[in-house]
Amino acid sequence: MEFLQSSYFLIGAIAVAVLLVGLLILLRVRSRRISVTPRSLDTAVAKTTPYAQPAVDPIRTAITTIVAGRGPLTATETRRLDLYRPDKLLDVVESMNTEIAEAGSGSSSQRERLNAIAEYVRSSAKQTTAPPEPEAPSLKPSQPVEPEPALEPEPKPEPEPKPAPGAKVPELAWEVPAAAAETPPEVVEVAPVTVEAPPVVMETPPILVEAPVEIVELEPVPPATELNDTSTPAEEPALDAAYLMTLPPEQWEDALQHAQLTELREILATSKDSGLKTKLVDHLEQDGSPEALMLLDECLQDPDPEIRLYALNAAERILRDQE
Repeated sequence: MEFLQSSYFLIGAIAVAVLLVGLLILLRVRSRRISVTPRSLDTAVAKTTPYAQPAVDPIRTAITTIVAGRGPLTATETRRLDLYRPDKLLDVVESMNTEIAEAGSGSSSQRERLNAIAEYVRSSAKQTTAPPEPEAPSLKPSQPVEPEPALEPEPKPEPEPKPAPGAKVPELAWEVPAAAAETPPEVVEVAPVTVEAPPVVMETPPILVEAPVEIVELEPVPPATELNDTSTPAEEPALDAAYLMTLPPEQWEDALQHAQLTELREILATSKDSGLKTKLVDHLEQDGSPEALMLLDECLQDPDPEIRLYALNAAERILRDQE
């Protein structure tokens, strides 16, 4: 009891209590720093990170729309699949099959339509790459060929025998019938014919009087101007994105009407104006040809998601009109 009441014991107890309180305060501050730092970092990262727009995959969107249907694939759905490359279609189909298998979701009709899409893509790819089959030789029995009849040689005329040297050649005697020799030649009498000649009229030629000739002095004619301009015509500017940007937007549609397919592809690759690309997609939709559909497929690879979605809707309208 005397030891507990001594001043040294009291001082030691107070010191131990102060140390314990200090340790508790340090631990609490440290735990608060650990809990506050991730939140502050997340807030700072959220402030500095720009808003990223979700990327739109047109191939995945098209396959998702087709899988939502029922029954076998229709002609419209197969035409829509023909707009994309077979390898990309197969990649998206495999990824969707993997997601459905891992999540354990999806109906049997969705799996069947995914398998039908994969089979159609593989068969169409084989048809485009398969070489033409060689024609099989015909197995029909050949008809016997009748031999042509041999031509008989024509008989050659026998050469006349030549007289031997020194032999006498018999003279040819011409016999004249006696009746022909005794008949005298017939004499034909012709009656005289009188011909009356028309009277000859002498015409006097008219007397020509020479009129006085007036000499008129002509003014000197200036040298003729050359009608053909030998100067080279001014070359038309190349129809590209840079030239179209110099025109007002009202003239873009008229200029695109005169552009070739290669020029349209170059404009799509080099232009960065969304308004010009929208006009180009409208022009391709009005054209509606297979070449325009191929160029719309290239529009689906544009970095601008709005242009990709706009081109996808235009391609669907073209396929719907062709049915």
